[in-house]
Amino acid sequence: MNNNMPDRYKALLDSVGGRIKLERLAVSMNQSELAVTAGVHRPYLNRLEQNDPKLRPPCDVLRAIADALDVSVDYLLLRSDIPTLPNEAELPTEIPDDVAEFIHVLQQLNVEERAGLLAFVRSRDSSRPHRTSVEGTADGVATPRGKP
Repeated sequence: MNNNMPDRYKALLDSVGGRIKLERLAVSMNQSELAVTAGVHRPYLNRLEQNDPKLRPPCDVLRAIADALDVSVDYLLLRSDIPTLPNEAELPTEIPDDVAEFIHVLQQLNVEERAGLLAFVRSRDSSRPHRTSVEGTADGVATPRGKP
């Protein structure tokens, strides 16, 4: 989340309707323009943005709105804080061995262990410098203290 964002906008990130409205405003669209682009009626879109509890939008409507706003459905549904996913062309074609091993280890963790690890990763201060290599090892792999 952008720390420079005004508080009144930060609150919008906590609901599906709020995220739709925030992203609509970010691309300078009014409700009518988004409704036409997504193929929904403007009053329906308004109810979505107001978080009408009686409204349960179908998947195809959420997909159309997400596509119109160039964001992911996961982002709209509060399942991700990242609005857009990278294009396939931007993804690496090869996964480094250490990353593949890490993914394999992650798959072996139970739900609680994954949640704990995710909480740890999210708690890391992103402004702190990260080491790209480990000095004193021939292969750049660190060994636990006290072990050769």
